Amino acid sequence: MTQQELYLKYPKIFDLSFTHRVSWGIPETWVPLVDSLCHEIQEYCDTHDCEQVRCVQVKEKFGALRFYVDSAVEDVYNMIRQAEEKSYDLCQECGSTENLVRTKGWIKILCKPCSIKLDKEVYED
Repeated sequence: MTQQELYLKYPKIFDLSFTHRVSWGIPETWVPLVDSLCHEIQEYCDTHDCEQVRCVQVKEKFGALRFYVDSAVEDVYNMIRQAEEKSYDLCQECGSTENLVRTKGWIKILCKPCSIKLDKEVYED
């Protein structure tokens, strides 16, 4: 799934009248995570008496997903926090959940094989 496909799948979250303002800068391996988050958010908005949540920015920062919305109820903010935490458990290059390391410099979460393949210096635990 691509950014545009997510926009079309969740038109209430990614309001097409302002998607040109939505910053998008995440690894492809996080797209399923964002898809799942959007599904949860839209389902919540559809079944509860709350204002429609709209995404204003999706990006990677300090090796983790950041999903910013215009406003939301606390339950939705909790969903976002959980998705952001899950992003720390995925290699940004291949999507692996095993042998993860944090790179030095521009922080990324990578599995050890990808960090070697990309020749990235990592923090040793």
